[in-house]
Parts: sequence; structure tokens; C-alpha cells
Amino acid sequence: MEKHLLVTISEEKSALYGVRFVGRFFTNAENLRLTLFASAPQAPDVMGTGMGYEGKLRAEEYDELARRRSQEAVDRARNLLRERGFPRESLEGKVASRRFSKVMDIVQEAEAGMYDAVVLGRRGLGRLEEALEQSVSQGLVQESMTIPLWICRMPEINRKNVLACVDGSVPAYQAVDHASFMLADEPGHDLTLLKVNAAGEDAENETVFAKCLEICKGNGLDASRVSTRVIHDTSAAQAILAEVERGRYAAVAVGHSGRSRRLMGRFLFGSVSTTLLRQLMGAALWVCR
Repeated sequence: MEKHLLVTISEEKSALYGVRFVGRFFTNAENLRLTLFASAPQAPDVMGTGMGYEGKLRAEEYDELARRRSQEAVDRARNLLRERGFPRESLEGKVASRRFSKVMDIVQEAEAGMYDAVVLGRRGLGRLEEALEQSVSQGLVQESMTIPLWICRMPEINRKNVLACVDGSVPAYQAVDHASFMLADEPGHDLTLLKVNAAGEDAENETVFAKCLEICKGNGLDASRVSTRVIHDTSAAQAILAEVERGRYAAVAVGHSGRSRRLMGRFLFGSVSTTLLRQLMGAALWVCR
């Protein structure tokens, strides 16, 4: 089944981290389609209002320059992916003049385009943290955007496989669903299901893993490519970070509930996801809801 990713692009070199991750992660691009999306900033209102023809001309020049630079950034991203063997026909460039904020433009495009995931480079991390934690406007992002987000710092070489963090919650199962769907046609990576338990919390292990394996099977990911791991630790976040380094995983999939600030599971909104956003290095973070 075809996978369609929205890869966000900007002039910042760090924004290419998402492109580099995608380029290195996928060994089979046959069923993969990428839209390289840039939201070009528009001239501040002060440039086009109250200054007559000259102000309008300056605003138009600003907009034209912004679109040109955004297009150049998209072209650089396309070239990087072509060098990694991605066929030209699987790469679509899209530059749009900014209508709202950069975040909201991405949300609008993501929802309209029916993408399987949105890929953000390091530049998007601060904005994403706000979207997950803080203001009313970012709360809108939480409520409206149901598409998984991939947050990518500079990817490290010699990493492979995906670690899916599970705790029996619905969003955690959604993380397994997304990860297994993405890996079904990707032979270069397998999936590890991680459950972090405090003392005396092992009773649900078998039930949780059985449900996860059922999800993987439904997505066409063979059971031979799925392993399970249980770690006993009082700090879920630190246990995950340690496991990521031990296993040299390329990505970590976690569940996130956008409907409430209440912690609804060990891997949901709160200290665990915040710690991973801030401290996870080398591997991408897949936030699923």
C-alpha cells in the first residue's frame, strides 16, 4: 500500500534533517510518495499598508523573494532525495504563500492532503513543543491534527529499526498501528515493542503485546519482524532513552492524546513525551494520536 508523507521544508539547513532522515530510513521507495512542502512567509502588513504604491511594491518584492527562496529550499531537498535513489515521479514540490502561522499552514495542508505522516526537521521542534504543551492556539493544533508527526534531529548513521512504546492505552496502540503500517513494505527495519513497568506491573504484559501483534498482523507486518521487550524502571522516559541507545534504533514511536493535558498513560502527554522531545538525539520521534 502506498505511503504518502508531507515533508516540511524551509530555508534553514536544519530543516533538511527531516529530508535526510527519510532519505536514509527508507530502503524501498517503490510505494512511497513524498510532498516537499514549504510555507513562504508574506511581507509584514506594515510594508504594504499606508505607504502607497512604494509600500505595495516593496511588499510584492518581499513576497517574490520569499517564494523564490522557498522554492530553492524545496529543490535542494528534492536533489538530496534523488541522490538517495528516490525516483523523480515520487517527489512533489509544493510552495504556498503563508496564510496563517507556519504551524497552522502545515496543519491545513496535512489535513487536506490525507497524508500518512508529517515530517519536521529540527527547526520545527520548538514550535512542536509549544503545540504539545502551551497556548490556546497550539491547543487547536492538538484538537484538529490527527496525523502522526515525525520530529527529526540530525539522523545518525548506523541506526535501524523502530521502537514502539506501549502501555495499553489507545494512543499507544495507534503508535503501533502507524509504525507497523510504515514498516510493512520496508524490509530494512524491524519493530520492537517496549513496555516499561514499575515493580508489580507485569500482569498486563501478555494482553498488551498480544493486541499489538494483532495490529501488526492486520497491517501486513510479519510476526517474525516484531520483538517484545519489558524493562523495569521508575522513570519511563529515561528507560526509553537508554533503550534507544542500547538498540541504536532509528525511530521511536509514542502515543499522544491531543484531547487533554491529563496524563492518560505512561507514554502520553506530560513528562515522558516532553523529555523525549528535548533529549532524544540521533533517532526520530514519531508522535502518534
